[in-house]
Amino acid sequence: MKTSRPASGISGWLADQFITSKLTPLLMMVVLAIGIMAFWTTPKEDDPSLVVAAADVVVAYPGRGAKEVDERVAKPVGQWIRELRSVKHVYSSATDDAVMLSIEFHSGITQDKALSELYQQLNANAGRLPSGTSAPLVKPRGVDDVAVLAATLSSNKVAPDILRRLAVEMADKLRALPNVSRVDVTGGLQRTINVQLNARKLAERGLGADRVLQAIRASNVRLPAGRISGPGGDYKITTGAFIKSAEDAASLIVGANQAGPVFLRDVATVAEGFGEPASYVSRIGDNTNWSANPAVTISINKVYGSNVTDVTRQAKNMLNDIAKEILPADVHLDITRDNGQIALTTLEMALKHMVIAVLVSVLLIIIALGWREGLIAAVTLAITLLSIPIVYMLTGFTLNRVSMAAMVFAIGLLIDNAIVVIENIHRHWHSGDERSAAVAVRAVAEVGPPTILATVMVIMALVPTAFVSGMVGQYLRPLPVGASIGMFFSLFIAVTVTPYLCNLMFHHAPVKIDKSLEGGDNGGKKKDLKSYYLNALAFILAKPARAFGVYAISIVLLIAILALIPARIAIVEVMPQKNSNEMSVMIDMPPSTNLETTYAKAMDVARKLRELPEVTACQVYAGASAPLTFLGVARHYDFRMEPDKAEIHVQLKPEKERKKPSHEIALQMHSLIAPMLSDKDTFFTVAELPPGPPSLARIVAEVYGPDEEQRLKAAEKVKAAFSKIPGVVSIDWTARRGVPELEYEIDLQKAAMRGVIGGQAADTVRTLIAGDSGPMAQLPDEREGVPITVRLSRAQRTDPEDIDALLFTSMTGGMSVPASDIGKLRRHEGSYPFMRKDLQPVVMVLAESTQLGTAYAMQDISDILEQKRMPDSKPMEITWKDKVIDQGNYALNWAGDWVSQRDLYSDLGMAFIAVLFLIYAMLVAWYGSFLIPVIVMLPIPLIFIGVIPTHALLGKALNGPGTVGVIALAGIVLRNSILLVDFARSHIAEGMTIKEAVLKACSLRVRPIIITALAIILGESVLYFDEMMQGLGITMPSGTFISTLLTLGIVPIAYYQLASLQQKMALKKAGKLQESV
Repeated sequence: MKTSRPASGISGWLADQFITSKLTPLLMMVVLAIGIMAFWTTPKEDDPSLVVAAADVVVAYPGRGAKEVDERVAKPVGQWIRELRSVKHVYSSATDDAVMLSIEFHSGITQDKALSELYQQLNANAGRLPSGTSAPLVKPRGVDDVAVLAATLSSNKVAPDILRRLAVEMADKLRALPNVSRVDVTGGLQRTINVQLNARKLAERGLGADRVLQAIRASNVRLPAGRISGPGGDYKITTGAFIKSAEDAASLIVGANQAGPVFLRDVATVAEGFGEPASYVSRIGDNTNWSANPAVTISINKVYGSNVTDVTRQAKNMLNDIAKEILPADVHLDITRDNGQIALTTLEMALKHMVIAVLVSVLLIIIALGWREGLIAAVTLAITLLSIPIVYMLTGFTLNRVSMAAMVFAIGLLIDNAIVVIENIHRHWHSGDERSAAVAVRAVAEVGPPTILATVMVIMALVPTAFVSGMVGQYLRPLPVGASIGMFFSLFIAVTVTPYLCNLMFHHAPVKIDKSLEGGDNGGKKKDLKSYYLNALAFILAKPARAFGVYAISIVLLIAILALIPARIAIVEVMPQKNSNEMSVMIDMPPSTNLETTYAKAMDVARKLRELPEVTACQVYAGASAPLTFLGVARHYDFRMEPDKAEIHVQLKPEKERKKPSHEIALQMHSLIAPMLSDKDTFFTVAELPPGPPSLARIVAEVYGPDEEQRLKAAEKVKAAFSKIPGVVSIDWTARRGVPELEYEIDLQKAAMRGVIGGQAADTVRTLIAGDSGPMAQLPDEREGVPITVRLSRAQRTDPEDIDALLFTSMTGGMSVPASDIGKLRRHEGSYPFMRKDLQPVVMVLAESTQLGTAYAMQDISDILEQKRMPDSKPMEITWKDKVIDQGNYALNWAGDWVSQRDLYSDLGMAFIAVLFLIYAMLVAWYGSFLIPVIVMLPIPLIFIGVIPTHALLGKALNGPGTVGVIALAGIVLRNSILLVDFARSHIAEGMTIKEAVLKACSLRVRPIIITALAIILGESVLYFDEMMQGLGITMPSGTFISTLLTLGIVPIAYYQLASLQQKMALKKAGKLQESV
């Protein structure tokens, strides 16, 4: 049912259609119902799932040194990959025997498309690889590699092999759960059939180790043998057998001589047992009285896009059920990672913040306008907020800390439309107009056009930030998307549902006539803040010099505030520190360290961490990698399986049970263990979970030089510069040398004279020393395949001289040939990886930072290096953006966290410029003037007067979320400016003087402006208590406070001066025209 009075504009028309329609309450109920359903069913997680288009390519080139692998494999393969337009960067690391190429694809490329192109390119060029290389192995990398749940079995009474067997049984059942993509088991001892060859007996019987392996493999097969048909029907035939015990293996015929067949037991000792440990996993913590218990970890990965809370809940329930059935009483089951619980905690916190923000906003409206107005605001807010999850559900967003923060962030923006409309209807209703639906429609029509324009401005300010590139852009994207969606719906709700509710609630409410609502005085009452404000404004308007004084003070203040950033009083970062419940200590011992020594040192460090009361437990992984985090994916922690490497997975008390954030604990941890790991060639890093996209290290310097020697010398100088900067710790580089090499070089001529084939001799040495675990036995009571390990006994391979004592079989018969007769041992220094970035040789120097603002540390390092000369007295070019480096020069390119920071602020800066241009163009079209838009936009740069010093006073860095808040504030500031100018212009059109019109516009709009500002300040302040969105919780209140004060001052002053000047010019022009007539 329409009202009897015509409405003006789209806003008035919409209000007229919905104000008494029966469809309005139906619309409200439908949105509420679908919104609640969407909120309940949308997948939930802690952080947004990032689409990471990246992959590793591994090519083996056995027996070749790192330099040859680099030149003959890494360089050509890198060139083929670089030909793909989807590839952004290719990093190659060539070591002895193999190369790994890490490929980073351009943002926006899907993983499937990127991998398809990569496979095609590699397959097309595989024939061009040198003889002896393996086929390229492609391993996609992304968030799917991150374990969402980890459970550890530990015991001081149950043997490690039993622990592993129990864990494997549990893992088999967990794999059947829906949306579980992978289940891995790490640690424990695996049963093996150990074949300890006797080199002397092999030689005596004329057998090589390769022949033994071939015989074992040939005896351990089962093959399909076709079908036969007969009277009884068809039968499928299989044949062969698997080795099912050590006795089966010992009875294998591995060769023959004149004396008859040679059985495996004739040349080796065969027994079931456990192989030599390749890794150690232990748990130590409060529930073990800080004594080490052998442990096995089960890690679970989820299908991309599935609900992490559902996956982890189902997995935990199954683990508990299985534990009751099969776990002995002495085996402890501990959940050592639970991303589902973290997600629930994050969502609970966000919901609490949302409720607080809504209640504060509604309470503010109740105090300012009345309980009915507050109730209307509460209903419209609920409808608008629940519209956001509907769009999340339809567009594939998950509910996470960022998308939920977007809803809290949006409250301050959404309440603005509600306040503007409710307050204007309230003003008309209490100003003596007739009490009818037409009054509400007229009130909506009055503020509708500037409200629509202002809302469009806010959306225009936010939308470009949704297109920030890179992983940081993906991480922050829910903020502008959610807020923009909310703003659109809030505008629609404001001009449809709000008038309906106002008409419903106000129709029979008592009316108190208050003429002060029309912008006059307050009826002789005691002066209030509004009166003081209007008097002060009138005082400034009286003389132009006073206005110019206001401008001068604002400009000087803005310049002084902006100077805080280069002065390092205010710090800029890309993302805040994350307060997590876990972190890792990565330890790299000297390269020749054996596994037992590495494990012992890691255990000492873990026990030391007991001194930190926030640490509840540690899992120690020596020679193995812990369940991967997103940081581990980026840094390839899953490749840390050498004996000299260890990882300590540290568990902290839940956030609610500790006073310190995890970053402070990490700093303490670093100081505590640094003296224990201070030996030369020992490196360690306290690896915190990153707040957003991870990097290779927080500070990375890519060092280029004319040749290998000069490049290494230049990198040494860079390392030295790193060490001079306070707060720069865990300094490392990619030219770290590996394990010393002992090369057995075969003289082919001598080998031929003695009847020994060089290749077979080399293969024999490899098998006898390194061992071979290729064949797998199928033992009846084992869920896993049991490896058959073939190698020399440990006693025969502990000393370099043991290699000289090896015996080879002569093809000419006769005596066995000692290894020392046909070859000799050479000792070499351990090699280091040959690195390339986009085909250019590079050495990377890496470090972590204990202080805010890694870019400042980089600048300090750059200042040091600019004063130094490189080895041949040439200067070093320092670049802050990727560029092609002249290989004949020295250069340093900064990377690490700086890349994300550079790209983020570059994109946000471009977005901000585009936003300002679009807003200006729209305002020019709206006002038909080039100057009025400038006045409307004047407060935008003044936002920084509140934002920057507040961050500095609180000791917090201005970061990505905070910068998005600055851009959003630009739209909010424009809303207030537009409403002030539009009201002033309408009053001038009604015949008021310019001064009267400006003062009345300010009188009418000051209350809704202040209510809106207080709603934003109080509502958005709750985000300060979310460590990831803290930037918004600082930026929005501080920027709103200052910008509101300045908008109420500078905009009316500037508009008054412009309108007065235009009026004088018009009168002067009219006078000249009259004189000419």
